[in-house]
Amino acid sequence: MRCKLKEIRRKRNVTQNDISKKLKVRQTTISEWENNNAIPNLKKAYELANYLKVDINDIWQ
Repeated sequence: MRCKLKEIRRKRNVTQNDISKKLKVRQTTISEWENNNAIPNLKKAYELANYLKVDINDIWQ
């Protein structure tokens, strides 16, 4: 599964810190997701997609 989070985040001018504050996770967690070192639980994945205004399937393919 390929993560496109970094690409989507940059297109929207959103920082890892912005996402971490909104989702109440550490910035390092966002970095781990972007680098495919970890994946969020389903609740956080939906919160992330909602925050970025994309379909969850657009983030992970």
